[in-house]
Amino acid sequence: MSDALNILAYAIKREEQGEQFYLANISKVNSKATRSILEALAEMEKEHAVLLKSRYESLSKNGQWLPVLEDIKGASFFQVRYEVEKTTKADLQSDLSDITILRMAYLIENDLAEFYNKAAESIDNPEGKKLFLALSEWEVEHKNALYKVYLEHFHENWFDAGFSPF
Repeated sequence: MSDALNILAYAIKREEQGEQFYLANISKVNSKATRSILEALAEMEKEHAVLLKSRYESLSKNGQWLPVLEDIKGASFFQVRYEVEKTTKADLQSDLSDITILRMAYLIENDLAEFYNKAAESIDNPEGKKLFLALSEWEVEHKNALYKVYLEHFHENWFDAGFSPF
């Protein structure tokens, strides 16, 4: 059980760090759509930390894993929000600095997805395994959506600079 508690404690810290990264960078990006994405990610990381804290508390006090709740906002919420506020060409032309932040956000989500996948492999309890697999899936969706936005920004600025690999 102490391994599971250590995994949960580490996961809580990583989710809180992710939230702080997104909040700290909202004011640094130029694109309105990128700001909206960072706001959504900060909120989701906060929700993930709350979810993990409740599991940590239950496991440490009662020795029991709580069931995974289906009502937590997952990747579909993020994807819907991205599609609604999809970046326009005008946004892309002024946001070269957003590329670095989007790349770092992508790496945060990728690292968390890999961590949760490995955590699921190391947990024997079905509810614990289910929790970490769900979190891994959500982080993969975040990562994939961020990569899509990153590529849009990257390619638009690449072509604006007059460089074409073709």
